[in-house]
Amino acid sequence: MNKLFLAFGFVLLVAAFAVSVHAEQTPITDAQAQEFVSFYNANIDKVPGYVKSFLGNEVIEVNISYNDGSSQQFGVRTKDALITAWQPKPYADTTMVLTTNQATIEKIASAKDSMKEFKAQWGNGIKYEARNWMTGIKLFLANLFIGFA
Repeated sequence: MNKLFLAFGFVLLVAAFAVSVHAEQTPITDAQAQEFVSFYNANIDKVPGYVKSFLGNEVIEVNISYNDGSSQQFGVRTKDALITAWQPKPYADTTMVLTTNQATIEKIASAKDSMKEFKAQWGNGIKYEARNWMTGIKLFLANLFIGFA
């Protein structure tokens, strides 16, 4: 069941990317975003098909609070777990909201067992909210899997 986290992990990867760019005090450019999306999509084959169909078709609003007090929002669209679009503001048809902070992302990234740390942060340092009933069911089931994984 640890592979279930890969479906959510992409959002944290996008968030980690935003944190690293923010640390340089430069806005994320379209070229940087496209480079990341290409890297992520090229490695999506490691996610099992059932996970892609289960959680891979969402419109996600990502909210990050930084250590310096600033924050950032962006939108990510996925289809079959591939990132199909990214923009520096949330989409109007968001189906899921993920909120986290720089300290949480850095904690997961630097952990010896990042999967264990991700599980510890899910629902704590990583907050999530469904914006429709179908995504609500998916998140409910994901929580069950996370609890048993």
